[in-house]
Amino acid sequence: MHHLEAISTQLDKEPSKADELLQQVYGHRAIYVDGSMDSRWGEYPNHSPERVTFLGAQLNKLFITVKDMMGVEVTIEAQNEATSTSRRLFSAMAELTRLMQADPMPISGVEQGLALNLAFASTERAITDEPDALETICREVKERINQGIGVVEKGAPRVLNFAHSLSDPDITSMMENVGLAISLSIMTVPPPKEYSARSVTYETMGEQRAQRALIDGFYHSTFGVVKRVEKAVEMFNVDGVIWNYQYNCRPLAMTSHLMEKWIERNTGVPTLSLESDAYDGRNYSAGALKTRVEAFAEMLRARKSGANT
Repeated sequence: MHHLEAISTQLDKEPSKADELLQQVYGHRAIYVDGSMDSRWGEYPNHSPERVTFLGAQLNKLFITVKDMMGVEVTIEAQNEATSTSRRLFSAMAELTRLMQADPMPISGVEQGLALNLAFASTERAITDEPDALETICREVKERINQGIGVVEKGAPRVLNFAHSLSDPDITSMMENVGLAISLSIMTVPPPKEYSARSVTYETMGEQRAQRALIDGFYHSTFGVVKRVEKAVEMFNVDGVIWNYQYNCRPLAMTSHLMEKWIERNTGVPTLSLESDAYDGRNYSAGALKTRVEAFAEMLRARKSGANT
């Protein structure tokens, strides 16, 4: 128990130290990937080649270590095959996100979150079977749209949130029950195609993956994060943003209130900065968050009603 308490304490403070403690107590080897998660303000979506080279070298070192430890060689050919297989999956996810913008919103954001979690699970069955499942869902959602079926009131404010809770679907349900259409999360919105068009060709697998991470924005910088969200707000013309950031994630916590000010100033869209924990709902449950979300929902409805009169 003493060891577990120490690990829990370290996880709240310094994850790398917790990794070291796990290694000492249980013998699980910790492999570190060093990098910098900040570029110059205003640089995104551009990035310096040095950042790709450095992070790419770290990732290549990881692949070598995995081969030495486990006898599993990760090759560019295997990566390309996996990318080809998953392309259908994420295409269907993009289609589902588009369909979720219908009025009234046809299905709950809880279902969208479950589909996203399957994609991120990265297991063989999720990658091979989920495209068929998602395409089936899209067909059924289209039928609901044609029949005018929705899970929230028609005309409800459409809201982008950061991410659905990974452990407590009641949180998304609570947001919808107070009258918000949680129609997309930033995790379901890929970077604009013009960002990817700026990429250059790198030879090693580590560099290729590093470049994709920088283009995505979340590994690029604080500026990259706020610009990604700003772009998503403009693309989907949402009525509000709930930035339910992970409180113990340093990059996300850094953008907590900056995000609110940036989005409201640059897009005019109201934003709620909401501290949460996507993995553990004991301190940040639906009940604990409801009062602030209710007030936000009421403000969005009044604002939308005023704009329509």
